[in-house]
Parts: sequence; structure tokens; C-alpha cells
Amino acid sequence: EACGLALGLISVVVILRGEYKVIEVLTKILAGILLISSLAVYFVSPAPLSELGHFFIGETPEGSWLVIAAFLGLLPTGIDVSLQASEWGKAKKVGMGRIRSLLEEKGIVNSFDPFRPNKEDLRVDTGALPPHALEYCRRWFHIGLWDFRIGHIVSFVIACIFLLLAAVWIYPSPVSGNAVIGEIGRVFSDSVGPSMMIVFVLGAFAATFSTAFNYFDGWPRVVGACC
Repeated sequence: EACGLALGLISVVVILRGEYKVIEVLTKILAGILLISSLAVYFVSPAPLSELGHFFIGETPEGSWLVIAAFLGLLPTGIDVSLQASEWGKAKKVGMGRIRSLLEEKGIVNSFDPFRPNKEDLRVDTGALPPHALEYCRRWFHIGLWDFRIGHIVSFVIACIFLLLAAVWIYPSPVSGNAVIGEIGRVFSDSVGPSMMIVFVLGAFAATFSTAFNYFDGWPRVVGACC
């Protein structure tokens, strides 16, 4: 509880000071370390090739669809983050969130009143946009698509790697609760060496802290937009 409170206070202080950009860059670097270390551990001590065929067996025991749906549905993250991402885009003033107000000021698009919403006011005639604005929107749309695709691919690869590493190094160890993270860390130290535990802890902390940090920042934005 004390650690949770401390991390929460740190998150709030950083957000209020406007240092989100620093944390964003740092967590991306550390999450990258987690990805690279996971790949390194797997290729040093991979699952036996003779057993990989079992990974693709299309067998779904009764009740397992809930586990499969939860496993795939949370990759790369929950659907609620889509709402947060929209608010972050508006706050960062990038993409359409950057030029929408300018287009409204110039009368190119209708002003949107959230208290008297009209779907027609959200419509944008791309033929009326200046060429540079149209190109700007096109590029941001492609960036968003690539971000979406790469996020799903990388998340799926990491999930599969941890599933295979757990099958090789942990199964059938009867671990549960908080002991699970220790067992996952042991995969790194036992297969490659104790030094990899430090890398894993840094990357895992970055991944989990960035999630908590994003929720501290994202959910108030979503609630504020709804209000």
C-alpha cells in the first residue's frame, strides 16, 4: 500500500508539473529493454522445436474461451485506452486535434458544440482543405495505423514468448499471487544469468508504472471530457 501510494503521488506530481514527455520517452526506452531482453532469453534457451507443435493445437477445453478472449482482448491494451488516446491527441495538439480549431476559425468546417451535438458538424470536406493540411492529416492517419498494427504485433509476440518461457522454465511449478513475478524473473536469471534479472526488473517496472501513470493522466481527461 505504501509503495502504491508513493507511485501514485509521484505520478500526480509529474503530471501536474507537465513532465509527461520525459516519462513517456523513458518508459518507451525501458519497455524496449524488456522486449529485447525477452527475445534474448528466449533465443538463448528456446522451447524445444519438437514441442512447438503443441503450441498450435486448436484444442479449446470447456470454459477456456474466456481465457483466450481475455488474452487476445487485452493486446496491446484495453479498449478504454482508445478514449484516453483521443484525449492525449487533443492535449498534445497533434493530428486532427491540432488543426480542427484552425479549420473552424477559418470557416472551412463547422464549429462543433458538445452541448448541442450534431453529427453533420463533425463532417470534413477534404476537397476544401488546403493541400498542406490534407497532407498533414494523411500522414498522421498513416502513423496511427502503423502504431496500431505494430502495437498488436509486438504485444502478441511478447505474450507468446512469455507463454513459451513459462512452459519451459516454470511449469508445473505451483506458483500464484505475488510469487508469479518472482518466478518470471527467475526465468531470466536461471537461463542467462543474474545480471538479466536487473534488466527484467527495470523493463517490467517501466511497463507497469507507465500503465498506472497513463491511467492517472488518462482517466481524469476522459471524465472531464464527458462532464
